[in-house]
Amino acid sequence: MVIVFAQAEQTPMVERVLVAISGALLSTLLGTIVFGLLLFRLGDRATARRAAEDRRRDEVALATRVIHDRLAEITEVSATFYGALQAYWRQSHDVLAPGDLARARTRLDEHYRNYCVAASVVEDRLRTYFESDLPRETWHKIDDLLTVRYFQLTGRDTPMLRARNAKGYGGEEHSGRTATELADGRKVLDAYYRARTDLPTILPSAKLREATPTT
Repeated sequence: MVIVFAQAEQTPMVERVLVAISGALLSTLLGTIVFGLLLFRLGDRATARRAAEDRRRDEVALATRVIHDRLAEITEVSATFYGALQAYWRQSHDVLAPGDLARARTRLDEHYRNYCVAASVVEDRLRTYFESDLPRETWHKIDDLLTVRYFQLTGRDTPMLRARNAKGYGGEEHSGRTATELADGRKVLDAYYRARTDLPTILPSAKLREATPTT
């Protein structure tokens, strides 16, 4: 009887040990699951943060490339035609044979035709790339000023030409100068220099459109 009693007393102890072990294992398992979920959430947040940082770097790189490319294009187009204008101005003040001056004029006219096409492309791109109209408007000033200067040098500067390129014509900024100011070649060139100086400051601060082309 004593032995049977002792065995009966031992059974609850074993059960209690098993329950304790099971509880510990369950706690460990739950803790592992919770810890794993926490690591997953932290990893997911870190991945999202890296993705956001990558997108931001891509946006900055795109904006930098667009601004660099547009400034390079503007510089090439405007400086090429301005150089042609200055070369013709110097030649027109030199003592040249009539045939030489005529050939210089033919070259300038060819430069003007090429410039008109390139200038139109520049303006369209600025309109497409930037939400603000200021970059396009500033380029249009340069375009109008160089156009007026071309017609001045070729003796075709008329009141109508100046009016069409003057500030306020058709409700637009155009050259940014009055018709009276456009009659003065020195003021035309000064306005050109100023607009060319303004563009490298304007473009970096202008917001790009969200659907900005990558080329």
